[in-house]
Amino acid sequence: MDVYFETIAQTPVLITLAAVALVAYWFGKASGGPAPDRAQEQADIARATRSLTANQKMQIDAAIDARRKIEAIRIMRGATGLGLKQSKEAVDARIRERDLTDKA
Repeated sequence: MDVYFETIAQTPVLITLAAVALVAYWFGKASGGPAPDRAQEQADIARATRSLTANQKMQIDAAIDARRKIEAIRIMRGATGLGLKQSKEAVDARIRERDLTDKA
């Protein structure tokens, strides 16, 4: 057992273990942790889009009609508090709902 600890305590081994731990931490941090439940995410998007006022819906539709999708996403984010990905999905759903897939 003493040989095992002596081997681990050597500088190159400690540096390697620290590097592996750092890389594992970085990859865990970059991935953002576990993926959110897709059904829950869709429910959050639906709940947020139902909370839009008529004026906000008109602003989003006007931006879509003007082929300003990024502006529509920005309006969606500001009005609902959704993240970028969820706002994009909501705008894409609105485009599909209005059957404008070839225009936007």
